[in-house]
Amino acid sequence: MSIVQVIENLVASCDWRRLTSVDDEPIFCGPLVGFADGDDPLFSEYERTIEDFHFTPREILREHFPEWDDQNDSCGVVCWVLPIARALSKPKELAGKLPFLNRSLEMAADSDPPKYG
Repeated sequence: MSIVQVIENLVASCDWRRLTSVDDEPIFCGPLVGFADGDDPLFSEYERTIEDFHFTPREILREHFPEWDDQNDSCGVVCWVLPIARALSKPKELAGKLPFLNRSLEMAADSDPPKYG
């Protein structure tokens, strides 16, 4: 069994991925799984651009697996996300089913969109 299949099976077997109190529809679509080289410079950029509490994959492995041969072993990262189900991306359609969403939609309509950059 591949790592992708393990993640897909884990997500498929979880009760928390459905709106059981509404209509039992899934909250998330199937997982999107990707892989990255642990030595990709992007991981070092996180410390510089986001915050210095970020660690590179090698730094984490060194700290938690002292027996790991940092000089000779490769380093990889498994990345996965759960995309929001299409039904949840249409809040007005859900508002009748989820009363708390009505107020959230009103507040969003009354405010300016966030400005980034």
